[in-house]
Amino acid sequence: MKSRSTILFSLIVAIIVALILLITTTRTSLKNTLVALSQKAVSGPISAIPSASLEENLTRLFSKLELGESDYSSRAVSDSSVEIRASIPRGKPLEWIVWKLSTATSGTAYTIDDCVQTAGGSCTIYFKSNNEQHKPVTLFITRSKRYFSNTASMAIIIEEFEFKADQTTVDFLSFSERLTFAIVPTQPRASRTAELAAENEKEVLVMLPMEPLPRGSELHSSQIMIHYAENRIRNIYSQALQNITGVSGIANFHGSRVLQDSRVMEILLSETKRRGLYFIDTDITSKSTVPGIARNLAVASMTVQGRIGHSESTEQIRNTIRRFAVVSQKTGRVLLIAPSSAPFLNTLREELPNLRSNGIQLVYVSDLF
Repeated sequence: MKSRSTILFSLIVAIIVALILLITTTRTSLKNTLVALSQKAVSGPISAIPSASLEENLTRLFSKLELGESDYSSRAVSDSSVEIRASIPRGKPLEWIVWKLSTATSGTAYTIDDCVQTAGGSCTIYFKSNNEQHKPVTLFITRSKRYFSNTASMAIIIEEFEFKADQTTVDFLSFSERLTFAIVPTQPRASRTAELAAENEKEVLVMLPMEPLPRGSELHSSQIMIHYAENRIRNIYSQALQNITGVSGIANFHGSRVLQDSRVMEILLSETKRRGLYFIDTDITSKSTVPGIARNLAVASMTVQGRIGHSESTEQIRNTIRRFAVVSQKTGRVLLIAPSSAPFLNTLREELPNLRSNGIQLVYVSDLF
């Protein structure tokens, strides 16, 4: 009978062997895929292959991948091989980068001999040629600190924007980047605010007043209540848009009780679709019925992912912008809502260079669909 120590040793050996086989299989699979792609590009006799240079092809690809001359280098390793090092921007998967660079073999006598991924997002591609006069080429890929340009989108809704005769209003209207102004139709200057927004190339969405939860004391005839009949709900919707031109979308203004009511939300979302608008859920309740109903009705809809409060400090605003900038780089897009305040706009303006250098562009909400 085997001792316990002998059995334990055998088990450890078996686990190590299994891990080695798993790693080898994964690496072989990636290698075989890339080899097959590169061999497809060079099928046929060598004499029929164009005299394209692998290094020339790589240089063209580096340019398309937004590499400057300082981002890559090439050197001969003795007389036997060539070594190329390239620092690729972040913002796209390494697998896509490797696939893109594997197309450098097209029109050459080269194929991919191996591809090895290492820790930290680095990779090494080994190119070989059937022509003995061509030196083997080793390409070392690392990731730089910067990101690809325009790889992510950030849309910002300016909540309850209203024209006032002050510098903050002027600064928002003249802001050079794309913003979406959310206008409450019951505001005295709602119509004029929408006109000025359009003149200054800002997108407009209307915030429909809805019944909150718990019910507050600020109830009026233009607020949508869950017990209203369908005709009355549609009439309130129509009246809200009557004097506001150039509307691109609708959002809830308060309304946690309405957002949880599937009957009312189906009416509102169907009306939104009929008018060719989008609907924004400002994420004031986790029990919102909007996502499911919007999906069933095929209505363009999205939930706000981050909120910047009126009372937040400059540092808090900056941290929120940077945190959701990272989210946009991971998911491709992000939707924020922020106050029409001078501290927010000043902080956003300061953060623009950082957003641009990381490939994040400010867009209208409609650009997210």
